[in-house]
Amino acid sequence: MASGSGQRPMEREKYTIHVGSGWGFNDGTFLHRPSTARTMKDVPEPYLPASALASAIGLNHLQLVHNSHIRPVPIDVSTKHLWMCQPEHVKDVTMVIPPCGPYDEFKTKPVVIWPLEDAKGSGVFDIVEMSGIYDPRRDPEIGADGKHHPIYACTSRVERHLEEFLRKRNYIIDASSRRRVFCAPMPLDEVSTGERCFSNVKQFLNCITEFMIANGRVPTKETMAELPNLSRWANPYAERIEMTGIHAWSLMAAFGYKARIVVESLIDNYGCDVMADVINRIFNLKMRRGLDAGAEPGSGSLGQVAFYL
Repeated sequence: MASGSGQRPMEREKYTIHVGSGWGFNDGTFLHRPSTARTMKDVPEPYLPASALASAIGLNHLQLVHNSHIRPVPIDVSTKHLWMCQPEHVKDVTMVIPPCGPYDEFKTKPVVIWPLEDAKGSGVFDIVEMSGIYDPRRDPEIGADGKHHPIYACTSRVERHLEEFLRKRNYIIDASSRRRVFCAPMPLDEVSTGERCFSNVKQFLNCITEFMIANGRVPTKETMAELPNLSRWANPYAERIEMTGIHAWSLMAAFGYKARIVVESLIDNYGCDVMADVINRIFNLKMRRGLDAGAEPGSGSLGQVAFYL
């Protein structure tokens, strides 16, 4: 699902909502309507069908996969929300593009943040002044100093693919624009970097906002000599909670606040057919206490990239 002005519209006649029976917690503040009594006229129609679909897909994914990999749709919804919460003068010069890649508006803002997946590679800003890769992953091999260092081979690969991508779009970029930047390291037994990707986007946006408030101007190579290093600490559990809340609130907003998010009791060891990344998948709820079957720590990771244009 694309973010920003590049979001793909969804025709209302193609929108459908599926209402099923289930056990829900009710505090008595609203009357529960059984599934047998629900009709289409009883279900509120979302004002923003595409936003409702993306929020619903992301919310289901974050709830059911628990601590496994976070895929592009929830990353897109969450980081778009972070950008929307910034002051207007910051939004005028910054952009957070979707993990799946940028659209035509890519060159319209001087500061671009891209939650980039490692496996993929009007006004116009076409000279890259500074670029940096924020990657929390660490080498499982211990260095001579007894520490786990960043996986520089992976960082170099992302930089190479990024430069190839930009050159094909007529950007002027060379090795002198690269900056080595750091963020909170990820433990070797942690599965997903999605939460840290969200945290890094949030911190970087806050750095840009604070700079512009303090200096009253757009950060450039002349006004900001280096890209900022981010916090040395991130709590992935807290970040995932925030992401889940963003999706829940965005879903309610898409319905014009005529809908509520409820807690439904789920049967343990029960396979749920859910939509994740526009693919129907079966999640066994017993797996939510650990890794998904076949998943290995550090696989399917998302790196983070932020660069000035």
